Amino acid sequence: MKALALITCLALTFPIASAQEAPRYIDVTGSAEMELSPNIIVLSVRLREFEEGRVKTTLAQLDGELLAAATRSKVEKDKLVVTDVNLYSYQRRRNDRDVNAQKTYEITFSKAEEVMTFLENLKAVNVDMLRVAKLSHTEMEKHRLQLKIDALKAAETKAGALLTAIGSKRGKPLVIEEIQADFVPFNPSAEQQLYRLSEQQMYKLSITGAVHRGMNMDEDITASDVPLKMIKLRFEIRARFAIE
Repeated sequence: MKALALITCLALTFPIASAQEAPRYIDVTGSAEMELSPNIIVLSVRLREFEEGRVKTTLAQLDGELLAAATRSKVEKDKLVVTDVNLYSYQRRRNDRDVNAQKTYEITFSKAEEVMTFLENLKAVNVDMLRVAKLSHTEMEKHRLQLKIDALKAAETKAGALLTAIGSKRGKPLVIEEIQADFVPFNPSAEQQLYRLSEQQMYKLSITGAVHRGMNMDEDITASDVPLKMIKLRFEIRARFAIE
């Protein structure tokens, strides 16, 4: 009976001893954020054959005009690529259908000034659609990593401050976890598209909402009028630190 009582006593006290030996810790979160000015600006330009006054403007003509505008804008050949080519049919008369061709280019720029120079040279081209397809940065991954480090340091500082306030010290990290990354790639909406109205030679300009809609392309536009939308990055880190 004495042996049984001793075994029972040990079984009851073991969890208590284990709980006392468990390390004390504090869980905190840290965050960091920044804004980047994009240095990768991709425009998508669509050309489409059309007919006015029974005179058809062919894709070859539009192609030549666009490439001439790109040359005047000093766009390098490797910065201009074809992303889509297709045909579409339309009803001219009751029993008469025709087929027109269309082609889509993507042109990459590094500065707003280059974009505005290209738009200036594009005035004479009958563009079907023009939009901002992408905004990014050449050192995106470098900045993302730095933000994670800054978020972790913020968590470390917070843990130290909280523990100091109650007379304790922060120990070594036990767990580090990335819990949130706010980075939404640029995805142009309908409001961020630039359309040509062929009858009036008017453009609705909205480079990420920075240029007024309905602006006449004959108006003088400077690069200072086009503050491109900033790329916003934000990261959060959850960290667990031992309490000494």
